[in-house]
Amino acid sequence: MTRCIGHIINLSVQDFLFGNSNTALHDSLDWSNFTADELQVELLKWRRLGPLGKAHNIALHTRKTPARIKQFRELSGGILLKRDNATRWNSWNNLLETLLRPDVRHAIEIYIDENPLLEDDRLERGEWKLLDKVQKILSAFKQATKAMEGHQATLTHLLPSIDFLLHIYSEPLKDNPDNRILSSMIRMGWEKLDKYFSATNRAPVYLAAVVLNPKLKWRYFEVKWDRDWVRGGKQRLKQYWLQYVANGQEDNLRNSIFHNQDHDQPGASIHRQSSQSDLPQDEDENRFWAWMDVRSPGVLVKDDYERYCSNSEPESVVDHPLKYI
Repeated sequence: MTRCIGHIINLSVQDFLFGNSNTALHDSLDWSNFTADELQVELLKWRRLGPLGKAHNIALHTRKTPARIKQFRELSGGILLKRDNATRWNSWNNLLETLLRPDVRHAIEIYIDENPLLEDDRLERGEWKLLDKVQKILSAFKQATKAMEGHQATLTHLLPSIDFLLHIYSEPLKDNPDNRILSSMIRMGWEKLDKYFSATNRAPVYLAAVVLNPKLKWRYFEVKWDRDWVRGGKQRLKQYWLQYVANGQEDNLRNSIFHNQDHDQPGASIHRQSSQSDLPQDEDENRFWAWMDVRSPGVLVKDDYERYCSNSEPESVVDHPLKYI
């Protein structure tokens, strides 16, 4: 399922943006061959979707002809609105990032004044606020997607990534519990994520992948999950471990750990406190990596000596001092 996390994110965001209307809109993203009457129908169809539909209409109108492109660039200081498309949800994030810039927002108001066809697509104050919240959600999803790219994506990150995205969905509702449009959008995206989150209960390997990561252990779940969830998770994983031992796999695991301790494998990192250099380069900028960091401020250490002294108990699993490094 780790390889599919990008696909899961895509499905959730598509439902978040347009829900059941998403499929019907795939065939109406290009106005190049529309007659004037057909264009009116398309404008109305998108307009009925609310602020996102209006944003779509504005963006495509400004890009339909070279004359309009020139007109909008003159108003916006050379900036052109990005285009949304059916296959890349991140195109909506790019569109909204540009659309919400103060200088671009001002240019849009003037552009609509000069193009009465778009008068019904003029965004009200509350609609601008909604688009801002949508963009913030999409931006966080973009960060999670980037974190899951390449070698950084492991089974360890699957549950935390879904946790993180569910958290991102819940944040805007704290300040806007009565926003029906936003609540409906979030409910659609949430249900899609929750479907896959629930599927992880069928196999304890997803819990094990987090707990057996020395940087996380059970502390991740103790910080992020409700107590009842943690209690149930510990019971399931303990049962899984006892079954593993009963099958005679414990010695194989121990041998694997020490055989690989000179390599960049989980077993080699058991006695190492993660340092800043261990973290992805965009740790400070990516909210997902910040979400993953559950180390207590009280046990953070600055160097190897402090790390060594912070654990007063002898570590019997190390049979030779040089193996500890």
